[in-house]
Amino acid sequence: MSGSVLIGVLCALVLPARAEQSPKAEVPPPVQAQMDDLASRVAALLHRPGLRPPNPNLLIVDFSLANSTHISRLGTLLADQLSNSLGRLASGFLVLDRKPIPDFLRQNWMEPADLSDADASLWAARQLGANGVIHGQIAQVKDSMIRLSLRIDGLGPTFYSDQEFTLNDPLTQLLKEDAPYIPLEPEPIPPEPGVFAPGQEGVSTPVCEYCPDADYTDIARLLHYNGSVILSVVVGVDGKVTGIKVVKGAPYGLTKQAVDVLARWRLKPVQKDGKPVPVRVNVETLFHVSP
Repeated sequence: MSGSVLIGVLCALVLPARAEQSPKAEVPPPVQAQMDDLASRVAALLHRPGLRPPNPNLLIVDFSLANSTHISRLGTLLADQLSNSLGRLASGFLVLDRKPIPDFLRQNWMEPADLSDADASLWAARQLGANGVIHGQIAQVKDSMIRLSLRIDGLGPTFYSDQEFTLNDPLTQLLKEDAPYIPLEPEPIPPEPGVFAPGQEGVSTPVCEYCPDADYTDIARLLHYNGSVILSVVVGVDGKVTGIKVVKGAPYGLTKQAVDVLARWRLKPVQKDGKPVPVRVNVETLFHVSP
């Protein structure tokens, strides 16, 4: 279903506070040895015949808690360690750097928890240049013992592997802490002399003349995503849309869909004292998949 649109003056958004970065934790040698063993078994899976493509690029995303989308600091740390361990064994496959993931999430208005979904993580991995993705779930077996279950998608058959780890106190504490995340903020709008706002000095809200809806992306439709994109735009004296700024985005390529379609809009210019004037308004594009 295509997205529907609303034009108007919208309330200011309150975004989550910036996450505080905690000191980086150390992985003790016994846990590192277990991670190296797990990486060896994953490497053996990646050498099996029948992979498509035969020499894959892999991305490892943060590990979530079992039966949950929650990402802990331990999930991020263990994903980093597996990426490093598997990268050292890479032969016939390539392990991509995980460093671009936070920026990718922010630019796509996603949260780390979004990547706990197999389809979403594979989509993100492919956007970052991978054709396979490794994601995992952490289950707490005992107070100081966890089981990490891995799943490898995107290479034809789905592969699974797991490993139990005995944690020290600092790592056990990381299981209770949220992974750090800094959300993307609205794009700043600099002063615009001569550009009015609806209601300012009798200026009205522009009316659509040609305003097609934005389409869903395939991944957003697959995930039955419901949400909205809010864009701040200038409607010029010719009725064309310029100066597009993202106030609130949506994941899975929907922000770009909304931006692209607004660039094609044509509206009836507003007037002041009998003359057309530019006006900045907020446009909300609603995305809703019927059940």
